[in-house]
Amino acid sequence: MWDITQSAAAPESSLPLFGQRKKAIIRPMNRTLLTLALLVCTSVLGFSQTRGTPTPLITPPPTKTDTPGTAPGLVTDISSQTITVKTEAANPVSFALGKKVQFVNSKGKKVKANSVKPGARVRVFYEGTDDTRTATKIIVGG
Repeated sequence: MWDITQSAAAPESSLPLFGQRKKAIIRPMNRTLLTLALLVCTSVLGFSQTRGTPTPLITPPPTKTDTPGTAPGLVTDISSQTITVKTEAANPVSFALGKKVQFVNSKGKKVKANSVKPGARVRVFYEGTDDTRTATKIIVGG
């Protein structure tokens, strides 16, 4: 059977073998777990990134005017500096008349500015914002 000297020597000689076997099993397992953790992290980060601005789900409705920078309606007042037009908006819209404003009929021929009277149907092409609208072209009868 076992001697005391053998029993003390036996565990010491078997421990390194057992420890090496344990390390041999744990190292590949650690590598596998680390690989899986990195795979999960990269896939989560890859799917969470967005590109640019998101597209709206609902497109905004078109504006009331036919095209941007135009205002069709009836002339309510005209002077040498401004023209006021009653459009589909609640209140009449005023436009500054610059020196280069063109008055034309629906066929594109030039007409005189004094031929435009209150009540005439016009289409005003303009530049600027709500505060600084300047008429560039006015189609009379259009």
